[in-house]
Amino acid sequence: MLWNAVLVTSAVVLAINGVIQIIAPEIFGSRGATMFAVVSILTLVNSLLVASANYPVRALQYFRAYRDLQRFWAELDSTSVRRMPDLANWEARYQRLLDEVPNHTQADFRVAFPPRLRAYWAWKDRRARSRLGARGSSRPPYVATESHELLLLGPWAFARLRVLSSWAFTYLPLALAVLVALTLIPTVRWFLSE
Repeated sequence: MLWNAVLVTSAVVLAINGVIQIIAPEIFGSRGATMFAVVSILTLVNSLLVASANYPVRALQYFRAYRDLQRFWAELDSTSVRRMPDLANWEARYQRLLDEVPNHTQADFRVAFPPRLRAYWAWKDRRARSRLGARGSSRPPYVATESHELLLLGPWAFARLRVLSSWAFTYLPLALAVLVALTLIPTVRWFLSE
């Protein structure tokens, strides 16, 4: 929704400023045309990003997947114990439903489960293994300490990049809105001086 509002606003502001550029080209200075070309290209790129993201379709896919899984669990919950030997069919149906669900990215997982929480889970796992005779520590760590945990940090570096790009994609419309608003300052000044 924010993307669409920014795109409509920037199109209107660019149209107004384009007319003002024709009427009084001196108010934007010698580089006014270049500035509007850059802002227009940024607006075009943003509109292509919004169109490729296909938000309404993705929202509908998530809703349908949620409802299918909800129906599956309701049916499984109401199933009698006598039908439970048919577990392989239930498992196959559940896996088919999972295959149809649009996946979240590693960035979503990274945001949902920060490093301290993952380290705590690793500690709990080591502690449970230590009760069975494996090596474990008595206090929870806040950093990866074992070699297998350090090897797992490689994919997290990529996930950090995905998180950063996700944030950039979220806040890009706000940056564009600020940029477009700044182009209105000379226009407003020109209107007030006339």
